[in-house]
Amino acid sequence: MELREVLQGMFRSFFVIFTCSILAMSSFILLFAGNAVYIGDIIGVLVLSILTNSAYLILYSKKELSKKQMFLRNTIHFVVVATIMLSGANFLGWISPREPAQFIFFVCLFIGIYTLVTILELHQSRKLANRLNQKLQERYKD
Repeated sequence: MELREVLQGMFRSFFVIFTCSILAMSSFILLFAGNAVYIGDIIGVLVLSILTNSAYLILYSKKELSKKQMFLRNTIHFVVVATIMLSGANFLGWISPREPAQFIFFVCLFIGIYTLVTILELHQSRKLANRLNQKLQERYKD
């Protein structure tokens, strides 16, 4: 995967991550805190979105990776992003280690957003691969 592709993916996924995180945070706070969402919370989501999105660079490689290597990088990426999110949520006071329901709900929201972003990235990759294959077929049709 080239650096340009990684940066394009980061740019595309940032807005999905940020939007989904705002929606998830709003429902989380309303469910567990019962009060409004404050600007500090939105800034916290923005900072965490930037940090987790920059972890996308873990997937960058100058050479072609095997499926096993890519799986390992994706696993490391998931762990890094989960650590950033859980640490950030704890630091910002969104979750408490003494409240298991908060923790479980937050993890479910995180997994949902991570899955959505991954599915959208796979969809974008498939569309690109199909376009490239179609252009190759047109070029070598004769």
